[in-house]
Amino acid sequence: MNQDKLNKLFNLATGNRVTDRSVKAVTNTAAKSAAKKIKSKLGGYRGAYVSPAEAWARWYEDSKKEMTSDNVDDVWKFAEENHPSGPDAARDYLRSQVPTERDPFLEESNLRETLTKSPSWFVQEQMPRMNKLGATVSNQNLVKARKIYGETLKSALMKLPLEELDPDVPLEVHLKDLEKLELFGSVDAASIVNGRFAIADSDGNIKPAFMLDGDAVEDSSFVSSVVPQIAEPILSSALSTARDEISLNNKAASGVAIDMLKKGMPVDQWGDAFSLAGSNDMETALSGLAVKDGLGFEDVIRLAAEGKAMYGEQL
Repeated sequence: MNQDKLNKLFNLATGNRVTDRSVKAVTNTAAKSAAKKIKSKLGGYRGAYVSPAEAWARWYEDSKKEMTSDNVDDVWKFAEENHPSGPDAARDYLRSQVPTERDPFLEESNLRETLTKSPSWFVQEQMPRMNKLGATVSNQNLVKARKIYGETLKSALMKLPLEELDPDVPLEVHLKDLEKLELFGSVDAASIVNGRFAIADSDGNIKPAFMLDGDAVEDSSFVSSVVPQIAEPILSSALSTARDEISLNNKAASGVAIDMLKKGMPVDQWGDAFSLAGSNDMETALSGLAVKDGLGFEDVIRLAAEGKAMYGEQL
């Protein structure tokens, strides 16, 4: 019977205002009455079973249905005194009934349920085991949380155009931006603007992640330990791809510039062509200069030397 119903019955029966003391008195009376009833049933079990030990065990197990935290110690005292092999055997029986499961979560749940109908001495005895199981289950839950969190973060990142991240910005900086977004629970709404993670504020203005401030909504220690582990390989791959693309574009531009120099082009455009040519291609570009605009051979040599001196140091 729950406390609220007990309060109402007491009030109806006595017409008095219910107090904590009066409720406790009624609860104790009810517990003693239930314990007395439980004890009285042992004789019936002894007559139904040939083995005294089996009769005692069946009586005790069936009695748990009627036990409460208020009478469990009283019932146990009676059980110890009436075990056919004595108190030590009664305690050994109770220890043998401790549930064991391969799954720590199930074992913890079953043990917790068992302890609600167990005497005080047994609860104290099992607390180290209960604490160890609790720690194991907490660790399992953390691992599961990390896995779920990781999959969610990966999914959010894959929806972003990560190839737009600035490859000239270090990976560690991008990771810090991402951590900050996650601290504010904003990764799902993030975008990439000017090569950096960003988000629109309440007024619709774009705000870089590194400028976010205020109260974080996520656990900072959890985020800082999990985000880099999950996001680093993803962002590293995206930045590497971006750098490779830039390199290919540079090579293509260098090839076009060299080809233009070889075919011949106005001298006033040589500077642009030299700036596009990579340092490894400078000698090729200079040796392949074609004469144009009526320049003589000596003019070409002079201009080539000037071009190399001016633009070679920049490449």
